[in-house]
Amino acid sequence: MIFDYHKLSSRVIPFRNKLYIPTPSFPSQLKKVLCVASGAGDWTALKNRSDEDKMIYAFGKIASMFPDVQFIYRCHPVWIHPLHQGVNSINRAAEYISNLNLPNFKISCNIPDANVDGKFVLSFKRSSFEDDLKDVDLVFGEHSISMIDAAFKNILFASCNVTGRRDFFAGVTKLGFPHCESIEEISQLLLNITTPDFRASYIKAVENYNSMTDKE
Repeated sequence: MIFDYHKLSSRVIPFRNKLYIPTPSFPSQLKKVLCVASGAGDWTALKNRSDEDKMIYAFGKIASMFPDVQFIYRCHPVWIHPLHQGVNSINRAAEYISNLNLPNFKISCNIPDANVDGKFVLSFKRSSFEDDLKDVDLVFGEHSISMIDAAFKNILFASCNVTGRRDFFAGVTKLGFPHCESIEEISQLLLNITTPDFRASYIKAVENYNSMTDKE
């Protein structure tokens, strides 16, 4: 898009490994939703650290509206870095979610301790994310590649940005995948997810993604 904007000719390297999104599994009844957080720090002018608070707040409200659906909130592991959200950021999120006292809204158990043998570890095993994906019907995220990872496992995904600023997943949204910017839009998506119209729209988005992948 940047090259197109500046009217510079370009093409995608033809020998890359092409990965196609398979036909997703559409639930007959929505039972479990995973929310994957991204992160921020002073190293970016595009986001504030408080942006993640807005996402947690929004899904707390959503969880109270859908008591029969389990919601798991996965904080990004690098939140605990001092240059990211801060060393107590995950603890703070866990305390807030606990204080909501909603039986269907939990924080992921697959998150790191802030101190590992006296050293901060920036990377963590992918197995923790795989554990969070078990039995999930839908993955929400702001701009996390985890949404695409979920799609490769036949799981539905939707981007979500409740900050009032621009969509960081705009390229994928443009293909037709669902995107929400308010509690009301998240709620409407959850209500529509088992409908034929949602199914047709989502399958079309998958086709658009795979067609894009084929372009050289």
